[in-house]
Amino acid sequence: MIVTAWKNGAHRRIGTSYGVKLEVADRDEHFDPSAESVLIQIENGSVPFCVNTKKKSLWNSTCRELISSRIREWMFETGIAPWRDNSPPSLKLEPVKSGLFRLSRK
Repeated sequence: MIVTAWKNGAHRRIGTSYGVKLEVADRDEHFDPSAESVLIQIENGSVPFCVNTKKKSLWNSTCRELISSRIREWMFETGIAPWRDNSPPSLKLEPVKSGLFRLSRK
């Protein structure tokens, strides 16, 4: 699935939350609302890390973000962040198996 890079404020390596924003249809198809979390593996084959999915904002019609400091670190390490205002890049979030996803550049 194609997701959009997301941040909650000014681009900063520390203090600003980063993640990916899901489309409603993708969230509903690939994520379990009763699950506490999912595992995400970054494109380079890193060890999967846990991302909280038991939050109201993921399941409403406007927010829908998976947020993690590990995603922020990867975005800065690879030059995905910072991006120009109102121009977040598209990324790929691939379901590997139930509860495990691989995040990569598109």
